[in-house]
Amino acid sequence: MDEPHEKAHGTIRDYFSRFQQDDRLKQLRSEDVLQFPAPLHDAERFEVVDDEGFIYTILPTRSWLEKCAALTRTGGFFVVFYYEAYRSFMELVLKVVHARYRALTGLVPQVTAEYRLMEFQYLFLRLEQPYF
Repeated sequence: MDEPHEKAHGTIRDYFSRFQQDDRLKQLRSEDVLQFPAPLHDAERFEVVDDEGFIYTILPTRSWLEKCAALTRTGGFFVVFYYEAYRSFMELVLKVVHARYRALTGLVPQVTAEYRLMEFQYLFLRLEQPYF
């Protein structure tokens, strides 16, 4: 598994552990999708490549599409959860407001809200880079 946002690694490991799937997580890497090493042979490629989250921030779009296609084994599955930037931004704002509300009222923050806050901060880092 590859997750470039290293602060999320603990959450990912906890998720696998919660469902007794620790042995299924063979590797957790931190490369950006474009930096992920391309396999030399089809047998080294992945049966499933699942892109989600902030993949839309990598421009031009063609660069990550071609990279993911190169990582996917012939006959494999390339799954994309593609968010539109502004709609996703509003969704994140609502989740951050919810997390802040819970903190101010003394309620325990939800793990997903904490993770969304990390995504929100990551989005701002990515938005500082030119889109065009």
